[in-house]
Amino acid sequence: MKEEINMKRIQMEIKGMTCTSCEDHVRETLQKNGAENIQVDYQEGKTEFQLPDGNNEENIREELQK
Repeated sequence: MKEEINMKRIQMEIKGMTCTSCEDHVRETLQKNGAENIQVDYQEGKTEFQLPDGNNEENIREELQK
């Protein structure tokens, strides 16, 4: 039997993105931290994604600030 994983939808404002390479960096960081269904828009300075319950949103915020 497949275990159902609860996902929460998260929206974040990310300042300082200036190009599609910035989007790629954000996307890769989110994927590395278990995020799914990732949308990143450098022009809007926002990202939206789903994160499994139990994953620490604050850790992701810290990593994205690096």
